[in-house]
Amino acid sequence: MDIKKAAIVVSLLSGLAPPCAVAEEHATGDDLKKLEESLSIVNLQRSAGKIQESDAEQKRLRDQVLNAASRTKNASVLLRLSQILDRLAAVYSRDWNDHSSMNTACSLKFDALSVIDRLPEKSPQRISAHRSAVAWFKGAGKVSYADSETKVLAKLLNTTDPNVLFPPRRPCIACGRG
Repeated sequence: MDIKKAAIVVSLLSGLAPPCAVAEEHATGDDLKKLEESLSIVNLQRSAGKIQESDAEQKRLRDQVLNAASRTKNASVLLRLSQILDRLAAVYSRDWNDHSSMNTACSLKFDALSVIDRLPEKSPQRISAHRSAVAWFKGAGKVSYADSETKVLAKLLNTTDPNVLFPPRRPCIACGRG
């Protein structure tokens, strides 16, 4: 019997849910699909007003994603795991007036950044994630968080030049718009 099946048997006998930590070293496509389904469940529960259920599912999903991220070095898997946390943060950031939801959203955003920070330092996806985080935190009114992410971005790019940190958009040649 392999270790995954043994852990499930032990968890069933002890009355606990199957442990998230027992999985293959690298998350498979099926594992990622299950995590994305969990994200949909959280979204639906919040939309239906089932806040306690969605919060419990969110915590379980967050733990699973962070656990999977700690066990892999695969860049594409890390990107997908980070995107799941990022989308989860978006679900919680819908209600700007709810202080608790915004704190959860910010925490999830930082978790997504911690996952993406496992990519190489000069990774374009990593740099882009930190750029978008600055804009996200500014939009959420969390200026101190935006400033801290700007410092992380400056360290990644080895510059404090605003034109390098946040390059101006080039206009579209075809239509003349940005």
